[in-house]
Amino acid sequence: SSCPQSAGMGPASTAGAGDVQCDWVVEDAESCSFAEEPERILDAAAEPSCVAPSAVPGPLRAEVALEYPCAPMGAAALQAVLSVVAPCAGQNTRAPLCLVAVLDKSGSMAGRKISLVRKAILFMLDYFDDRDFVGLVAFDSGVDVLAPLTACTAAGRAALQECVLRGVVPGSATNLSGGLLRGLDLHCEQPDHFDDHVVRATFLFTDGMANRGITDPANFCQAVASAMRDSGHRCGTLSTFGFGVDHDADLLHKLADLGHGGYNFVKDEDYIGTAFGQALGGLLTISYQNVRLELELEPGIDAQDLRTPYHFEIARGAADGLIRVVVDVRDLFAEERRDILVTLALPAARTAGPQLLGRLRARGFSALALRPEASAGVGVEVDRCADGGPKCRSNEHVERHRNRLLAAEAFGRARDAAQSGDFAAARRALRHAADSLEGSWLVIESDAKSCGLLKDVTACEANMEDRSWYHCDGEKTLTGMRNAHATQRACYSLDADMSVSYATDSMVRMGDTCQESISISFEPPSPSNCRGAPKRSEGSAAQRRFRQPCQGARGGAMGLDPMDISLDVFGDGCCRRGLLRSTGQRIAVKQVRVGSPPELVQVSVEVQRLAAMVSSPHVVRLLGCWTQSQRSELNVVMELMDLG
Repeated sequence: SSCPQSAGMGPASTAGAGDVQCDWVVEDAESCSFAEEPERILDAAAEPSCVAPSAVPGPLRAEVALEYPCAPMGAAALQAVLSVVAPCAGQNTRAPLCLVAVLDKSGSMAGRKISLVRKAILFMLDYFDDRDFVGLVAFDSGVDVLAPLTACTAAGRAALQECVLRGVVPGSATNLSGGLLRGLDLHCEQPDHFDDHVVRATFLFTDGMANRGITDPANFCQAVASAMRDSGHRCGTLSTFGFGVDHDADLLHKLADLGHGGYNFVKDEDYIGTAFGQALGGLLTISYQNVRLELELEPGIDAQDLRTPYHFEIARGAADGLIRVVVDVRDLFAEERRDILVTLALPAARTAGPQLLGRLRARGFSALALRPEASAGVGVEVDRCADGGPKCRSNEHVERHRNRLLAAEAFGRARDAAQSGDFAAARRALRHAADSLEGSWLVIESDAKSCGLLKDVTACEANMEDRSWYHCDGEKTLTGMRNAHATQRACYSLDADMSVSYATDSMVRMGDTCQESISISFEPPSPSNCRGAPKRSEGSAAQRRFRQPCQGARGGAMGLDPMDISLDVFGDGCCRRGLLRSTGQRIAVKQVRVGSPPELVQVSVEVQRLAAMVSSPHVVRLLGCWTQSQRSELNVVMELMDLG
């Protein structure tokens, strides 16, 4: 009846009080199972798994792998992978957050889509505490600041919940530029006590094309770049989420690049919870900010052909004759790694034997220790062999990342060709990559990651035969896969369709939790559950304790969806959202009426009070709420589950 949580990722507690009236009714046993996700292939090479995180995470780590352990005496080129690895998440440790959510509430979001977005935002709020600040902006034809940056105290979270329930309702057109620019402005209105160590982020959620405000993509990007530049470091990262097939993937991709975030393709409504949850799981586990890889090469050694989407600089001409390479890999979530492929140019050697090529070090600002930190230096060394070049196959780590970048570049070329209407060139780019991957010794020996890359490339090549696939979701798929493989960061909902996943354990766990939490279906109690229904079996002691007749109710309208709230409270007294992972049986349902005005905090407190009356393996789950058609009371329905 529990689920591991790391990096302070448990829901925040709430406090409050309110008068409630409750009735229980025993239900027939009903199986409530959740299908398990297929096994993911995580992009982590030989690092230990994060099964039992310590209270304090380990240090930043730098690694280097050479294509071959030896090189000939003459001038030669040698590929290397420069890596930085973030430690596993510590228990109950994370950096404070400042998040602005910019939400599309245009008419196309009406129905289940906007309901799921509301539920996902409510889910996210449960995981913030009084160190965090959240701002909410919603846009359609106009722009509404639903909440300025608000401290996530118990009262602050309750106010934010009310803003979501009342303010995120479908409207008209799509003023994408107005909403985003106003959201970025909120970061500049932050309280004076904000420190540099606060993790700042902006999430933009939309399902359509900009048709109000600044609609030209170039002008839009220029305006966002100016806003972020003027704000200094206050805006943090900008990540974009495009729902469905009608959004402008190219624009959202460019905006995310400007904000050093990621573009995420949310294929349909069934992925909304995964997208929100994984995004939250990443934010809650940021361990290092402004991470840089620094390679200092010995005199005579040069760096060529750095294959990375991250910004890098190569400094030559220093008085000491050394060449310095600096790669800015930005922020790292716990468990993440970045691997940079570089070609080193070696001059002819005078003597055989070990040769020091340089030294690698990683630096970054620890979001937990609140100080700059540097990894231990790692020497880069190769043997110069008098008997010729290498006689072994290439290093596994280097080969794997060559394959990764080969696939990423192919997705990018295919997308660019298809954008210009040359689908034949797009297919050729993917076929060439597939042929090269098939020749890799890792694919020949059935390496899971490399075979997964080949599977994704060939699938996209086959789909490219159908132009309607590209115009429907192919553009978004190619963009997302290119970004994910190039940057080694999960693109959330698209990650489920990729054979190689870059989601960390924390992101996967939070994505699954959010998706389950917002997807539970609920209908108001049926007449069979009301007074006078046929008598059920006596059942267990827990069943008998809670068996009372339900007075019944019918839903009205007050801007609330029956599933705008979803909460689990376990028999151990802990409050968690959506963590019911195993099969269980519904024992009873309970209706609660809370007086006007409805206070969500009161609902939480009542559910937690009821949880104290049950023991493991029983669970009390809050299913949803609505209002009576002619009364202002809030009706809440809970269920008692038996996991035993």
